[in-house]
Amino acid sequence: MLREQVRDEEEYEELRPEMSRRRKIVVVGLGVFIVFALFAGLVSFWAYRQLFPSSPPGDEIVLDIPTGSSTSAIADLLEKKNVIRSAFLFKLYVRVKNAGPFLAGTYRFPTNDSASDVVRRLRAGPLPPPTRRFTVTPGLNLRQIPAQITTAIPTFSVEKINAALTAGQVRSQFQPADKPIEGFLFPDTYEIGEGADETVAVQAMVSQFDKVAIELGLPDAPALVGYSPYEVLTVASLVEEEAKVDADRAKIAQVIYNRLRQGMPLGVDATSCYLHEERPCVLRQSDLERDDPYNTRINVGLPPTPISSVSRAALEAALHPDTGNEIYYVLDPNLPAGQHFFTASASEFEAAKARCRAAGLGCG
Repeated sequence: MLREQVRDEEEYEELRPEMSRRRKIVVVGLGVFIVFALFAGLVSFWAYRQLFPSSPPGDEIVLDIPTGSSTSAIADLLEKKNVIRSAFLFKLYVRVKNAGPFLAGTYRFPTNDSASDVVRRLRAGPLPPPTRRFTVTPGLNLRQIPAQITTAIPTFSVEKINAALTAGQVRSQFQPADKPIEGFLFPDTYEIGEGADETVAVQAMVSQFDKVAIELGLPDAPALVGYSPYEVLTVASLVEEEAKVDADRAKIAQVIYNRLRQGMPLGVDATSCYLHEERPCVLRQSDLERDDPYNTRINVGLPPTPISSVSRAALEAALHPDTGNEIYYVLDPNLPAGQHFFTASASEFEAAKARCRAAGLGCG
């Protein structure tokens, strides 16, 4: 009997009370929540890395966004070109940030870029259209400018530039109806669109001339110096050709106006050089005696047209000449290089001219 009692005690096992239904629901719900939270965390981390990759951006590409593209279409294009990893997530990101719509055009993106950087580039707008650059230097005439432009833009032709210069389609507001476009091509550096033609280049130069001329007060030329805007432009072209240093510009303009008022020939040999093709120009005695409208040694008054493009400094000098009665000027070896000696005395002029010849400065 004692043995049976011991066996009963050995076989006895204490049982835990059965879990209540409510507790089961809480435990199961907690488990589901933990699993869902882990899953949501993994999905969120994955989505974050899709929008903001941990690896550095790749090489830049140029991407054209067509006109009329929706934000959704742009996102699909960015994914196709490997700029972003997920178009779907990028669309959500743009919606949350209220970032669209975006402009069509050409953009530059690195591949594998972050969503924030892509949006920043899109918000900045497309790249400016490709341009071509050319420079026109002061002192060139209509026969010289086309060659300088085609050197910078080989796809342009001299013939087409000349056609644009003479067609009459492009004109300055200061250009008389019966005068050519000489003098109205402002010397400057220009950038024009990749698809622009020769007429656009000519228009750019003329428009810049008008802009600068208005800024300097060319419309007020009659009140400032007593000559028309076109006459002042012609004076400016003579100043451009004659002055070697800026300090002489207003003084040379003063001499030209003084001679005009006194009815004296201007004696500016650069006007005779205008008709010569060779550069540098070499004038012979026959050139100085030839009776043509551009020979200001024998003809009184201004030449029929400007003789070159003019810089801002030359035009300003023609509008604001020095005051004085000087009617002669000549390069002087006793002055700093390039400076002229100015005088109202014929004897002083002849003495200075002799010094100029002796120094080999090319004084005729």
